[in-house]
Amino acid sequence: MLRTSFTIPSTPALMRLTYLSILTASLSLVLPTALFAQQSDRIFAPGFREIDSAPGVTLFQKGRDYVHIVSPRRDAGVRLLYGTVSAGNDETQFARKDIREWWKTWSQTEPQAFALMNSQFFNASDPAKAALAFSTKADGIVYEGYGDKREFLGGKMLLRIGKKHTIVEPYNDNPRSLARFPEPDIIVGLRADINKQASRRLGRTFIAGMPQGNLLIFTSPTATQRYAERILVSFGADWGNTLMLDGGGSTQLVHKGTVLVPSHPPGKDIFLRSLPQVLGVVAGKKN
Repeated sequence: MLRTSFTIPSTPALMRLTYLSILTASLSLVLPTALFAQQSDRIFAPGFREIDSAPGVTLFQKGRDYVHIVSPRRDAGVRLLYGTVSAGNDETQFARKDIREWWKTWSQTEPQAFALMNSQFFNASDPAKAALAFSTKADGIVYEGYGDKREFLGGKMLLRIGKKHTIVEPYNDNPRSLARFPEPDIIVGLRADINKQASRRLGRTFIAGMPQGNLLIFTSPTATQRYAERILVSFGADWGNTLMLDGGGSTQLVHKGTVLVPSHPPGKDIFLRSLPQVLGVVAGKKN
């Protein structure tokens, strides 16, 4: 007769095994889903589904919320577009355009165009042109904003846009420093934890850095800052390395010519606030 033998763990050892099993199961429930997502490039944020992709770019949707993942290492990236420059009384003025017009013009010259969205804070008092609240560097030229030296001091972030990389980092409130960076295009936004009616459900646009140099872009017509934080962190972003762009009625998103996020509609008609500056998402080239 074949005999088998085994040892029953002592009570303390059995208790340790039980506690370990409980702890492992608990961690799988409470830790962010993105923690378990690091084994793959796929995304696992609860409730979001992939609705489109191109080389280096993936777009996810949950209701009216959208998240782009952009991978510069796959030759995808963001591009800065801005209106015709003119001199104002005190600040540089940029011509404003409907985002559909921005898309039509840009997509005719950029074959890898994937999406367009709003960019920096600006003075919306004139429907035809606007001064930017914070400085920008466009095609190597620095244009100073009207609020750099007096608004949100110590609370701003840079988005340095290169051909093969995009960097999110703190800004020192000195427009002259932008000229020293090698990137031809740079925009200035706010830190993501700056209170911009944080608890109200408003249009929100955030850009966050990720490991391996990827970018996350969150766009929603109705989100609190806390909600945006939860979404970005669930996708693997560092909330402390996140830049807030203009929001409210400026928050807009066009994907391949279709308006996914319009300005808040006055009544039933879609309203699109004209913008002096936008960010384009470009896909990498197919192999």
